[in-house]
Amino acid sequence: MTWSNSSPPESVFAFGETGFRLIPPYGTGQYEWADLQSAFGFKLDLLTLDEICLDLFFANGSSLRLTESLPGWPALLRHLNTHFPSIPLEWEWDVMQPPFATNLTLLFDHAGRTLQQAEAACYKA
Repeated sequence: MTWSNSSPPESVFAFGETGFRLIPPYGTGQYEWADLQSAFGFKLDLLTLDEICLDLFFANGSSLRLTESLPGWPALLRHLNTHFPSIPLEWEWDVMQPPFATNLTLLFDHAGRTLQQAEAACYKA
């Protein structure tokens, strides 16, 4: 697969036709869009500011937490929406409100589960 860094040079991500990989020092993993099982958006309350997050769960059991402060975040969201057009473009805004709430939102689930079903399956204690 040919990888291209279609975002700023300092981006965490390199994108290919079927997936993306993380660029060191942020990571070394390679992830295929076809293997994505579930995607959740949510907000972390960091006292003085909030951080928008994306948790991705893959068929092989791996998972990945990405945050809006990572270089290349806008490019990741563009690629995510290209491969999963059912994900609402405004999901980031939706998880921002109301303040002080996590607002866990199911963005995508391959099996068509509800938020509660996917949350129980993905975030096992």
